[in-house]
Amino acid sequence: MKDEQHPQDPWRSTSYLYLVRGRLKSGTTEGRLADFKNWYHQVHIPALLGLPEFLVSRKATMDNDPSEFLTIYSLTTTDVFSSAAYQRVRGWANFVEDIEYAQGLVFSGPGQIIMDIRGT
Repeated sequence: MKDEQHPQDPWRSTSYLYLVRGRLKSGTTEGRLADFKNWYHQVHIPALLGLPEFLVSRKATMDNDPSEFLTIYSLTTTDVFSSAAYQRVRGWANFVEDIEYAQGLVFSGPGQIIMDIRGT
């Protein structure tokens, strides 16, 4: 995982936190859910962490609903959201039709939301 490669704790020195929360539609088959999780964890998150502005990530597991997901990223700048590199890796690939909702929130400082990104 990328954060294990940093000698200092990037969570303490981060400028921004980017929280992505979402859920797959009810009725999503277990096989499709497994495919999504594999893509999300093995392809999508590593692609975002490949951008220099994304420092680290943490994933949460929702025990009461396996179709929900929550990932928190540490960012150096919000300028990344308008970059061509981010535009190439954002979104849900072949899972667009499976997403019930998705929302990204960017925080700067304790509890201060500075960006609300729908359909992240």
